[in-house]
Amino acid sequence: MRKLILLAFLLPSLFYAQKPIFTTAKVKAASVYFNAADLSETASVNLPVGTSEIVIKNVANYLNENTIQIGTPSSVTVLSVQFTTNYISEFEVDETNPAIKKVRDSITFVQKEIKRIQILTNSTSQTVALLDANQTVAGSNSGLNVTELMKLVDYYKTKRTELNNAITDLNEKEENYNKKLKLLNDKLELNTQKEEKSSSGKLILQVMNEIAGTVLLDISYITNTASWAPFYDLRA
Repeated sequence: MRKLILLAFLLPSLFYAQKPIFTTAKVKAASVYFNAADLSETASVNLPVGTSEIVIKNVANYLNENTIQIGTPSSVTVLSVQFTTNYISEFEVDETNPAIKKVRDSITFVQKEIKRIQILTNSTSQTVALLDANQTVAGSNSGLNVTELMKLVDYYKTKRTELNNAITDLNEKEENYNKKLKLLNDKLELNTQKEEKSSSGKLILQVMNEIAGTVLLDISYITNTASWAPFYDLRA
């Protein structure tokens, strides 16, 4: 009895400990009536063995929960189904979406390049400061003749110009990468908005799976937000 009670307490925590698996429903068929519509949809999801929470996006914003039917392979048992138009905000964006993942990878690369450029710029600036300090010391304590001093001045001038040009180039590269970063962040925001522009309705499924792999889900429900009315074009 104690083991059963412990299992009952543990099962809910197992569901919430795992990150939800997102998928998007695609309409397969629709029967439209005067005051409702019967929608049939499909969704594909990659499931591990054991319990999982599946969030199916892009279902109707309003539906009759009593009419929801979920078809699954024999290896998958649906433990519960819940309809919602809200979900935990940190899980709203589907990070497995190829478009979003590609942009995020690009952002990571650009951020690394900006950091690398900043390190090089800082090192080059410190080299210029060190060169200035050495030039001051050498000029006052070297005891060099005019010819040798002119050679030192020419070297200092050439080297300092070279380093300053390098800093200018690095600053320009950093500016360009910052522009790219802004464009990528804007693109990421746009892709995220596209994700959220689909129907806000979601089905949250708790399932038990016996065989790991891709699973096809058949979804059907009735919604009252779609209807049909006859239209007659009367011509004289």
